[in-house]
Amino acid sequence: MPLTPVQKFAITIGAALAVLGLFGAASYYYASHLVAADRIVQRANANMAAALRVVVARADGERLAKAYIVRPDSATRRLLQGAQVQVEDALDVMRRGTEDNPREFERVRALASGAAQQFDAFRAAMLLRDRASADSARRALSSEPSAQVADSLMALVTQIREEELRVLGEQTRLQNAHSTSVQRVILAAMVLAFLLAGVALQPMRAHVATRLTTHIVRQHASGTGEPPADEAASARADLYLPALQRLSADLATASDPGSVAQALVRAAGPLQPAVVAVLRSAADGGAPLPLAASPPNFSGVLDELTAPVAAVVRTGEATVVASREARERQWGAQAALDSCGARGAVLLAPLVGEGSTLGVLLVAHAPEHRFDEDELQFAATLGRFGGSAMAS
Repeated sequence: MPLTPVQKFAITIGAALAVLGLFGAASYYYASHLVAADRIVQRANANMAAALRVVVARADGERLAKAYIVRPDSATRRLLQGAQVQVEDALDVMRRGTEDNPREFERVRALASGAAQQFDAFRAAMLLRDRASADSARRALSSEPSAQVADSLMALVTQIREEELRVLGEQTRLQNAHSTSVQRVILAAMVLAFLLAGVALQPMRAHVATRLTTHIVRQHASGTGEPPADEAASARADLYLPALQRLSADLATASDPGSVAQALVRAAGPLQPAVVAVLRSAADGGAPLPLAASPPNFSGVLDELTAPVAAVVRTGEATVVASREARERQWGAQAALDSCGARGAVLLAPLVGEGSTLGVLLVAHAPEHRFDEDELQFAATLGRFGGSAMAS
């Protein structure tokens, strides 16, 4: 079964939202990788900064130890203790930053061990200065084992720095690659979103809106959604379309059932009836009363239509009488219709709104006319439009 214009429009909107959702998911994927890479870069920078603090604190410790040897005082001891605390804090940062890198974590452990040995050597030299002489303390501080520990400490810091620089460079390359991918995805999503928005906004164009409305009206009038069978049917559908458009505009401003009825009478013009009227059945079961009619002399109480109108209101189904003879057999003589020249087929279409029948649209023709399927469906559409307007 071919898709209706409304279904095609809904598919377009759904496709646009689905595509935007997919591009949003792709953007989230790349953005999450960017965030992860940024965290790794931050951790690498923190590790290098911590390694630099270890080197600086170790140099401060050596300077303080030499100063103590020259002139012992308690303030220098406190400063040495503060330098060691700085080293321990930096090492804690490096341990947290290298937990997922076993090789780097072992280097940090070795660095911590070497730093502890260095500060033990500084305190030993200071103790030797207190218990022996300054020369003994200087020799202990500048001994070969102490120099070897300092060299190994600097070598470890260099290795850690090189590893972090390698990680930093790799993550920077990944960040650049993901940034490029995100830019491309966002650009593609933006272009595609504009294209789909253009498709979705096509009904704003006058000729597209007309074609879309024509299809909808044809489907609504035929009740099948199938295209017209021949050119004559298509021409009739094109004739009904302006009438329905005017009816929609009139119903939008109608303030009471009388104005709704007048709009329905005008909209029934394409049927070229001899008589068209909107009737409402009496609450007491009496004769129906016309809310609007054409020609104007078709007015007053219509006793002869009481039974047919009541049947349509009761069942909610249209009644069609194909000829004058059939009408007289079913309803008897119809003086009001005969006086207006309507001696042929008669159609009574219900005005249905909110599940109930609120009135009847009467369409009557001259003797030579017969209702075809398109006319019946058009009249039913008028009834649905009018019933909905009266109910609201």
